[in-house]
Amino acid sequence: MVEKVKLAENSEAKARQETSNLLKHAKEVQAKYETELIRHTADVEQLNAVREEMEQLEQNHSQLQARLALLQQTSLQLETEFTNDRTSWQAQRDLLEKESSVKDQRCAKRKRMIDALQKQINSLSSRLAEATRCQEVFMRFCLLKFVCLNFPNS
Repeated sequence: MVEKVKLAENSEAKARQETSNLLKHAKEVQAKYETELIRHTADVEQLNAVREEMEQLEQNHSQLQARLALLQQTSLQLETEFTNDRTSWQAQRDLLEKESSVKDQRCAKRKRMIDALQKQINSLSSRLAEATRCQEVFMRFCLLKFVCLNFPNS
């Protein structure tokens, strides 16, 4: 009888230790999950900020394109108006061409910026997908462990 009591006490002690270990592990896993969730949230916020910035850059680009078109139209009007005074007209045309070149350079620079932002978006999307995949694997692992612990003979 004493052996049975000792055996039961040992089994209870083991069960308590296992429960304690499982609880500790569950807390660690929960902390990791929360950390990843915070990182994911930060990544989503960063992605949204990048998207907003990209939209703003696209709007600015469109405005610059419209302004460039207007400048080119103005250049044609000036050409018609100043045919009698070629020297003055040439100076004005040179000025407008320089402005147009500057605008083209700005547009090219903004295009490069948009491309860089697109790469960042793609990178963040990949990171988000990887985080989601990790979360799914973790959840499957937790479910499998739960089933194994709660239904060991199944």
